Amino acid sequence: MDEDSVSDHSYDSSAEEMFLEGKDPLLDHDSVSDWEPPVPWCPSPTEAGSSSRTPAVSGSTTTPARPSRGGKRVTKKRRKGSVEPAGREVEGQWHCLLEEDVEPRAPIFRPKRQPGPQLDMTLKYSPMQLFQLFFTPAVVDSLVCNTNKYGARKQAGKKEAWKPISMFLNISRALHISDPEVDEENDRRRGTARFDRLCKVKPLYASMVEACKTHFQPAQNLSIDERMHPI
Repeated sequence: MDEDSVSDHSYDSSAEEMFLEGKDPLLDHDSVSDWEPPVPWCPSPTEAGSSSRTPAVSGSTTTPARPSRGGKRVTKKRRKGSVEPAGREVEGQWHCLLEEDVEPRAPIFRPKRQPGPQLDMTLKYSPMQLFQLFFTPAVVDSLVCNTNKYGARKQAGKKEAWKPISMFLNISRALHISDPEVDEENDRRRGTARFDRLCKVKPLYASMVEACKTHFQPAQNLSIDERMHPI
């Protein structure tokens, strides 16, 4: 291909021009100090599929204006290794492997209370006193009431009638946490989105969660087991 035929063409890039001249864009360059390797383009998710492209990293040639027919492309180079200012970064833009990772800023830990047990540590507590912090009289009364309701329904129509109980050791023989009437209403919702799988432990569950929040303040670092939180 002679020089006249080459000069009559316009080129989409300097690489295409060198290809038409039989040169290798990576090996046949004029000066080692001025040459820079091409940087891959990384379009943002919103620009994927569109005709416009945005370079992921500065430091290579900018997008030049299309040259006139027969003229060579004029490129402007930035200083090697320079990056765009942080304020000019497009939100949601894909990043390139040539960019350095930036560690996100950790949030400041500001607990509402001093981490640890929310008790008067100058006092001595008996095991029963600590137990009653979670199983309050209201919780025990709820267990007694629902257990008696459940036992009366189970023993209905049998020779031996249900005898109401009030002692905790007696409750443990026929312990029932939830209200039987609430259980029946929930059973009618089985197979629907309104069915509550925790219905039979919900009264005690809610009381335990509230007691834990009241009597203990977690610290900054927590360990969550897969048995506590589904993956």
